[in-house]
Formats: sequence, structure tokens, C-alpha cells
Amino acid sequence: MQIENRRRWPRHPFDARVRLEMDQSAERKIVDGRGVRLSEGGLCLFAAADLPLGSHVKVEFRSPGTEEPIRIRGKVRNRMVYLYGVEFLPDRLQF
Repeated sequence: MQIENRRRWPRHPFDARVRLEMDQSAERKIVDGRGVRLSEGGLCLFAAADLPLGSHVKVEFRSPGTEEPIRIRGKVRNRMVYLYGVEFLPDRLQF
């Protein structure tokens, strides 16, 4: 029996440095992490930090093919200990 994949986008292994920036009560917080999986809609990463669910973050990582920096807005959607799921948001949204 084959299990049906109901995800919108396929996930790919991703091993790269990831930097998150968030504003917490007038204080900017930078968190360094490591990417685990990447899809068109988001990123799974490991970070030894306490990122609140629902918080908006600026995400920066290097493109695997070109090493060009990618900067995109995101939202912390889930957490399992130090593994975080960040959904990418359209650029038109304000941080």
C-alpha cells in the first residue's frame, strides 16, 4: 500500500546555514540555525533558540546552486524541540 503525499510542494534535503531576524519588543534578535528541508513554501530548520509560534521572521540563506543570498519573510508555524517549520510569506506583507 502506497501512502499518498498530501503536501502542496515536495520537500528536499537542505543542509545550509540559515539566519533568522526577528523584532521582539523593540529589540532585534538574530538567530543562527541550520536548514534541514526546503520546499517552495517553506523551510524546516534546526536552531537552539526559543522562537514563539506565529512570530514573523526575516529568513536568509544561500541558494544551493548559485550561492546567491535569498532573503524572504516567513512565519514560524510549528516547533518540535529545536526543529522549526517556517512558512514563506509574500514580500508585500509588512514585517
